[in-house]
Amino acid sequence: MIVLGDIPKRWSSLTPEKICMVCTGYGEVRLNWAAFNERINRLANSLKKLGLKKGDHVAILLENCHRYAEIYYAMAKTGIIPVPLNLRLHPNELQYIIQNSDAVGFIVGPEFKEVYGALKPSLSRVKYFISAVERIPGMEYYEDLVERGSPQEPKARIHENDTVMLMYTGGTTGMPKGAVLTHRGLMTFITGCVLSNMRNNVPRTDDDGTLFILPAFHISLWPILTFHFSGDKVVMVSKPDLKKIFEAIEKEKITHMNAVPTVYFWLVNDPNIEKYDLSSVKAFSYAGAPMPTEILKQCIKKFGNIFSQGYGATEGGPWTTLYARDHVIDGSEKEMKKLKSVGRPAMVSEIRVVDEKGHDCKPGEVGEIIVRSKSTMKEYWKDPEKTAKVKKGDWYYTGDIGSFDEDGFLYLADRASDMIKSGGEKVYPFEVEDVLYRHPAVSEAIVIGIPDLEWGEKVHAVIYLKPDHFEKYRGKERSLKSEMTDFCRQNLTHYKCPKGIDFSPDPLPKTAVGKMLRKEVREKYREIYRTSK
Repeated sequence: MIVLGDIPKRWSSLTPEKICMVCTGYGEVRLNWAAFNERINRLANSLKKLGLKKGDHVAILLENCHRYAEIYYAMAKTGIIPVPLNLRLHPNELQYIIQNSDAVGFIVGPEFKEVYGALKPSLSRVKYFISAVERIPGMEYYEDLVERGSPQEPKARIHENDTVMLMYTGGTTGMPKGAVLTHRGLMTFITGCVLSNMRNNVPRTDDDGTLFILPAFHISLWPILTFHFSGDKVVMVSKPDLKKIFEAIEKEKITHMNAVPTVYFWLVNDPNIEKYDLSSVKAFSYAGAPMPTEILKQCIKKFGNIFSQGYGATEGGPWTTLYARDHVIDGSEKEMKKLKSVGRPAMVSEIRVVDEKGHDCKPGEVGEIIVRSKSTMKEYWKDPEKTAKVKKGDWYYTGDIGSFDEDGFLYLADRASDMIKSGGEKVYPFEVEDVLYRHPAVSEAIVIGIPDLEWGEKVHAVIYLKPDHFEKYRGKERSLKSEMTDFCRQNLTHYKCPKGIDFSPDPLPKTAVGKMLRKEVREKYREIYRTSK
């Protein structure tokens, strides 16, 4: 099996002049495969000359740019292990990850000079400090390393079972955990994405390109690797700014983009969308969170039936795929029900839904989703106890709750920790949110459970209104809450309906990839409950 570093090496010999990387992060950069692979080799050989060796860990704190991809490939060629850092983490969390990972190197972007300065005294293990984009006193300069490194392929023996990346989870359920990913696991992930794309019947051309807008420190980096695996172009923007997205699609004739549901909601509702030519797009994919059905219908009506969904995690994937042909918005009830699913198992994954005793659930029965795939992580770094909780034999226990239907489509209910238990009944937040998104005033919604003396927990909704509805309902909030409650009662059984609704003056909190931070909202409201008792 080929390993990650073979991708740029292979294409630099097959199609050396083809543009493979366009970056707008720090001024526009355009690289063909020959130039891209040469920069990767020069960086790899310089890192080795500095003293870094196979098995060493290097932390990365950097905004999206072509250098991020170069770092991944260069380290893959040498056996050095990148530890990408979530840009939104508190310095204390960054310090924890750098120390927990035993990192001996630290690559920093210019936006994080102050963070670097604050952290450096506590990072006694780190020997190699590298500034990625501009010169910083006391640090090696990235471009100097590229300039003085040898352009030859680095000499290193890389095995498919070697670690390729140490990627920490987002830390939404406690301190981040380091998922140890191998070359074989990551290449299986990439292969699964390529196979899913083939089965999705997306016509291929030599001019295909993906617009990469999500953070490169996250497992959402898969479009970079998947399109490069096929020899195609990647266009990177630093942040999911709508104007930049529209401009990049039009200028670069982008054929694919992957995003979270929030971004598509912004796109389909942006008043400037008609100013741009987006006709080159052949496929939109989404992941990271279920797409509310109402938003999905709006998107398909706007862009056509070119949407697909993948389900996976930092620990592995793709586990399922919901193809474009399954996105039916005007059909039978059975056909339209599939919109709420995450699809059927991907070609590289086997999936079961099991009860508390580990027995397979029947179609329609809710249980924990477990996965068997070569793409799954090797272990959690330095945490055999947590590894043992999620890896049992060949099976990875996701902690997600869901069910299969009679056709083998998988439906996510929510994470077990998000499930609301009210009066002995189980309520899954997403099904309530899915109804709320149908209301014309709702822009964003998070449903949580808050303590209740009578019911144990009660269903509570926090809503951010669409901008044009703020003024419309100013002073009429009580009436709007009543209207929304009645709306839910018309679409949900009584115990699932919100017992309380609050309107947020600001957009709801999200992770760096745009997933709603339910935990943060839940903790805020539970603290309000505790202090009000």
